[in-house]
Amino acid sequence: MIIGIIALTTLLNALLLILLHRGMARALQDGLLALDYKIANAISKIAEEIMSGEINVPEINPVQAMLFDLFKNAMEQKKPNIELLRDNEGKFSKSNSGKSGSSKFPDIGN
Repeated sequence: MIIGIIALTTLLNALLLILLHRGMARALQDGLLALDYKIANAISKIAEEIMSGEINVPEINPVQAMLFDLFKNAMEQKKPNIELLRDNEGKFSKSNSGKSGSSKFPDIGN
């Protein structure tokens, strides 16, 4: 009898938690959608004001341009300065032919 009561209260507790979780998830999703809509409206309003000339956008000074170039160069994808070569079997090797030769890699033994 006691086990049945414990099982029933556990089941009711689990169902209540599931309902609360769904309600909170729905409220959070609705709030995020409303926020997304408000942000999109604000961005489009600012873009329209800039295009129509209502907002006076200041020109970029040389220091800002320099900082922009530094950040842009730092964010560009750079190629690694090593060569990874594979032989005919698809294994990494020191040269394309699989023969030992000059390489940028130290000889660590195979």
